[in-house]
Amino acid sequence: MKKRSEKGRALFYTRDSGGKHETTPSEYVRWAQGRAKELGVQFSGTPDAIEAMIRSGQSVDDDLFLDFGVPGNILSREGLDSLLKTVLNDASISHVFIPRRNRLARPDHPIDGVKLEDALRRQGVTIVFMDKTLPPLKRGRRPDIAELIVAAVDYDRSSEDRRELADGDYRTDVEKPKVIRNPEEVRIIAPARFDAPVDSDRHRQLLAQLNERAGTQRGKPRSRDPKKNPLGSRAFDMSCGWPLYRQPYGERFRYLCGLYQQSHGAECSHNHVDGLTATRFVLSCVRQHALSP
Repeated sequence: MKKRSEKGRALFYTRDSGGKHETTPSEYVRWAQGRAKELGVQFSGTPDAIEAMIRSGQSVDDDLFLDFGVPGNILSREGLDSLLKTVLNDASISHVFIPRRNRLARPDHPIDGVKLEDALRRQGVTIVFMDKTLPPLKRGRRPDIAELIVAAVDYDRSSEDRRELADGDYRTDVEKPKVIRNPEEVRIIAPARFDAPVDSDRHRQLLAQLNERAGTQRGKPRSRDPKKNPLGSRAFDMSCGWPLYRQPYGERFRYLCGLYQQSHGAECSHNHVDGLTATRFVLSCVRQHALSP
């Protein structure tokens, strides 16, 4: 039996049960191109090629394997079967790119999903997901039990009958959902069993004001142009270089280091300065500059 290459050729596989997200597979292929370059493996798939596959109904095109409009609980499908056959017969294949586990399968039984991964890894192939990489399984060695449990939980969750984000709702650079907001007509509203802490009319007015402000002020820097705001300024921590932000402190106020806040107190020992003290210092500097230019 020919020894499988450790860094050879890579294949790509994805599945879409609804067949409604024509643009998402091409974004996945772009991700695969980037990972192939990072890993130093050969990969010929392109976004244009997979878009052509969707339009023509193809399941295989060179390094690309696709099941479009096929439910995830159907474990025997043209694209997936071709992928498994190609891996079995071609020892130059070292990696298989799959965006997420639920793109491989949404099995009725979670163990079926684990078996699909096992079939690839026992052939000496590395499976690369967006959020994890699974190395090949060596012959005669038992798989890690913790890894099996995590995989089983992932596939069990993927098969639950619940509303999930569509592929297009995920960012393609990182495995995180986009920030989205459902329209008013599709939101689920239920009566609360306690008195509202804020008057509902006042709350609606506040939301409307915030939305209006977000549309006109978002992304606009403050005090960047001295001509527009000659008294504008910004305070920095001279130790770590981070800006200081004003915050109320009892009946007074103070300026707190941004690094100290972001690290939850783990970094930056010069974490705050009293607001009145800082103001007096600035005013004294202004006075000195004005009297002795």
